Amino acid sequence: MERRGKYPKEEHLKSKKAIDQLFQSGNLIKAFPLRMIFQYVDRENPEDTIKAGVSVSKRKFKKAVDRNRVKRLMREALRYQKTLYQDSWENEQKTFTVFFIYVSNEMLTVQKLDKAFAKCFKKLQSFEAEQTK
Repeated sequence: MERRGKYPKEEHLKSKKAIDQLFQSGNLIKAFPLRMIFQYVDRENPEDTIKAGVSVSKRKFKKAVDRNRVKRLMREALRYQKTLYQDSWENEQKTFTVFFIYVSNEMLTVQKLDKAFAKCFKKLQSFEAEQTK
C-alpha cells in the first residue's frame, strides 16, 4: 500500500486553550480502539483546515517507549486517512479540530489503525449528514 499525505506541524493541535474547549464542547465518536472528539471552530488562519492531536493513556501503556510507538502509528494512520476524507471539511469556513484517544490495551498494527481511523471518519460523515437534515 502506497502511503501519501502530510501531517505538518501547523496541523498539530497544541494549544491548551483549544484542547480544553474541544473537551468541554466537542462531539464524541467511538470506533474501537479510538475515541474521537471533534468540533468546528472559526478559522483564525485561512490555511488552517484541520488541527489534530493524539493521546495514549499511561494506564494502558506503562512504558514511554510503547506510548510513543502507538502515537507514531496513530499519526501515520491519521496522515494517510486525512487525505482521503479531507474534501469533506476543506470547503467549510471553519477549522476542523479533532483529538484522538487510544483506548485499547494492545498495540495494533498501522493497518488496523488505518481501518479504525477510516471507521471514525465514516461515522463523522454520517454524523454530519444527520446534522444537516
